Amino acid sequence: MACPAAVLGAMYNLRKANESLKANWGQYMTRCTFNWRMMKTIFTELHVYDEKKNYKPFDAEKEEPLFALQRKVLPS
Repeated sequence: MACPAAVLGAMYNLRKANESLKANWGQYMTRCTFNWRMMKTIFTELHVYDEKKNYKPFDAEKEEPLFALQRKVLPS
C-alpha cells in the first residue's frame, strides 16, 4: 500500500509545483521544517479570504476551543 503523502504528491504533482514556485517566487518565499511553532501559526494566525471583510482568522465568527488552547499552550 502506498504512503498517503506519496499518493497526494503524485496526484497533485507537488514536487513540480514546489520547484516552479521556488524558481519563480523563491526570493519572496520562506522555507521551514515541520515543528510545533509552524503548526501553531497555521492554526492560529493564518487567515482565509472573505469578500466582505477581506481576510479573517479561521475562527473569526466564534473562537474554536482547539485554536484557543493552541494559542495559550503552544510556544510562540
